[in-house]
Amino acid sequence: MKIELHKIPIRELVKEYSNSDEEGVKGYGGKLDIRPSIKGNSSIKTNSGTL
Repeated sequence: MKIELHKIPIRELVKEYSNSDEEGVKGYGGKLDIRPSIKGNSSIKTNSGTL
């Protein structure tokens, strides 16, 4: 597995930041799951689907 470095400005990471008990904490336009929901949903959402 090769890991590639992507430089992302802070303003992009905080774009559309949301903090909700039901949905958790999200950033980067909803693409970054900073903290999962308190409900304990163990599924992982990716661009290609849910794991």
